[in-house]
Amino acid sequence: MLRTLALPALLAAVLALGATALPLPSLAQEIQASNRVDIVDVQQRLADLGWYRGAIDGIAGPATLSAANAFRRAAGVSSSPMLDKELQLQLHFVNPELRRGTTQAARVDPQVRRAQELLKLFGYYRIDVDGIEGPQTRAAVREFRRERGLGGGERVDTALLEQLDRELRQRGAS
Repeated sequence: MLRTLALPALLAAVLALGATALPLPSLAQEIQASNRVDIVDVQQRLADLGWYRGAIDGIAGPATLSAANAFRRAAGVSSSPMLDKELQLQLHFVNPELRRGTTQAARVDPQVRRAQELLKLFGYYRIDVDGIEGPQTRAAVREFRRERGLGGGERVDTALLEQLDRELRQRGAS
């Protein structure tokens, strides 16, 4: 907390002194150091997917940034000079299975979108509908099927869509 408060004061002092060159790399390192847990998370996730082979040390060095940008390119996301929440979302929820050596970004599927809409209507899917079959979608499908004693796993398929449509008709008729 102290570091966060001291940083704007330091910047104001440097500017007040009329400094012509601000030491941006060290300033950036200070900001990144306060997010060490997030950096460790990104490094671990990139390593699990085969994108990063360096130390899991919480330091956003060249190897970490290079691995992050290689993952972003494969996922169809713009490169960035920093690690951010968008990268974490991509790694954990949007493209959680995008392994090194593949170029398959998340695919929006109209059937998945339909299932998400109905699962959300019925209270099983609690995040924004995006048409991407990620962990939240699979959990909602699994819960829906489990509560009804249905088999079929956690993937969106024709049987699930038919069951969801039947339930919608039944609720509409009530």
